Amino acid sequence: MDESRRRVTLMTLNTLPLAALTPWALGLFRGPEASAPGRSPAGEIARRFPRVTLTTEQGQRVRFYEDLVKGKKVLINFMFTECAESCPRTTANLVAVQHAFGDRVGRDVFFLSITLTPLRDTPPRLAAYAKEQGVGPGWRFLTGDMEDINRVRRSLGVYDTADIAQHVGLVTYGNEPEGKWGATSALASPDRIAWAVRNRVDGWVAQPWPARTS
Repeated sequence: MDESRRRVTLMTLNTLPLAALTPWALGLFRGPEASAPGRSPAGEIARRFPRVTLTTEQGQRVRFYEDLVKGKKVLINFMFTECAESCPRTTANLVAVQHAFGDRVGRDVFFLSITLTPLRDTPPRLAAYAKEQGVGPGWRFLTGDMEDINRVRRSLGVYDTADIAQHVGLVTYGNEPEGKWGATSALASPDRIAWAVRNRVDGWVAQPWPARTS
């Protein structure tokens, strides 16, 4: 993709208020492989995710796919603690989304935030950031090797630029066992994010579109 097309794509993703992207758009499926006989959506997605090990804010070593994603419903975003503008707003927004899911968080819905500055964002720093932001149980903040983090970004289709200050502000969400994935702006209203996640990962249930909030 040339530079002009890449910029248009990123601008589109950032301005969509509720971009429920398909797995195809996210790069989790590739053309006819997704519909090949005998291949399940979850199996195809499993082959896309890298087998990398990350470290939680508590200093625990975890396997990204096997320990954090496999068999779960997840919301994933990228951030860094020294981000002075969008990241604190994004985290505060997702805290409101966490509240919307209530006691489901940590039981059948899990939040994952992965730093883009792993050399500076040590586990203690991530733990302090999570506490400052009022993050509740069921939400992991993760650091690790930058190349591994970039591999995770590419697998989710949100790898965009080496300038982390310009990273795409998306939250990617999915039901891994059923192979259902989507993404939206992490700064959309919390009600709309929760609405989109529920309708993607829990299955479609007819319900009113969330009212516009100020």
